[in-house]
Amino acid sequence: MRFLGPILGVALLLAGSAASEAADGKGEFAVIGPGVRSCAEFRGLVDSKARDALLYVGWFQGYISRANLIQADTYSVLPVVDANAAATLLYRVCANNPSVSVERAADSLIGLLKPMAVSSQSEIVKITDGDRTLELWQATLVLLQQQLKTLGYYKGEADGLFGAATRAALVSFQKAKGLPESGLPDIETLAAFLKILAGEG
Repeated sequence: MRFLGPILGVALLLAGSAASEAADGKGEFAVIGPGVRSCAEFRGLVDSKARDALLYVGWFQGYISRANLIQADTYSVLPVVDANAAATLLYRVCANNPSVSVERAADSLIGLLKPMAVSSQSEIVKITDGDRTLELWQATLVLLQQQLKTLGYYKGEADGLFGAATRAALVSFQKAKGLPESGLPDIETLAAFLKILAGEG
C-alpha cells in the first residue's frame, strides 16, 4: 500500500486484507450495514452534512472494536482515542477509492495504521490547544517521541508526556514536511509519521 502525500491518499491493494482471514474458503464474507455501501456514497453524505453519515461513523466504531478484539497483540488498532478522527482518515482513504466498499476501505485503513497500533492498554493523553482537544494513547506519544529523537528533532526522554520540548520538536518536524505548524500530533502529522514507518518518508 502506498501513501500519496502526507494525508493518506491511498490506492487500495485489496488482496490479502485482514478481514479475509476469517472468511469462507473463497475469501468471501457477508458485510452488514453501511459497510456494504460505496466510498462515494459515504463521502457524499459527509459532504452534504447528512445525518445518515453518522450511521457510517457508528458502524466504523464497531468495526474498529472488532478489529481490536481479533488482531493479535493489539489493544487498539488506532493511534488516537477519538474514533471520529479515525473516521476522518476513512473519509480520506475513500476520497481516493470511491468505487470500493466502505468495509474494504476500513480494512485497508486498519492495515495502514498497523505500524502505530497500540499493543497493550495505555493511558490516555489529552492535549488542549485553545478550543481544540486531541486525545491519543500515551504509547502513541512515546512512539512519536522516539521517532522525533531518531530524526534529530527531539532531545528529551520518550516518556509519553506532552510538554514544550515535544511541541517544539513537532513544529520542527511539521515545518520540514510542509505541514501546518500546529505543534500537535494531529491527523496530518500522524499520517506523515506513518509514511516514515512504512519506509516511504
